[in-house]
Amino acid sequence: MQIIENRTQVRGVVQHVSAQSDVAQFGTLHLLVQQLAAVANVADLLSSREPISLAVLVPLAELTNADLTEGQTVEVEVRLATPDRLFAYAGTLHRLR
Repeated sequence: MQIIENRTQVRGVVQHVSAQSDVAQFGTLHLLVQQLAAVANVADLLSSREPISLAVLVPLAELTNADLTEGQTVEVEVRLATPDRLFAYAGTLHRLR
């Protein structure tokens, strides 16, 4: 299996936040996608899929500190780890409004 370094910037509306996931020390952020953008000089494996919604695994401490609520707009940079699993890059989750 080939591993490809990849990164995509996602802007979306928070649909649901869960402190639970099947990955230790990660919670799940469910987003309604508004915009996807490539990050300079890194492969973008997500944008061509044109997803409508995403479930992003975010480090639990970061997810808790962000104090997110349903309906807020956020940006986060993610990597596609497997065809159905996305992880947030640490320090990239930001509330916009």
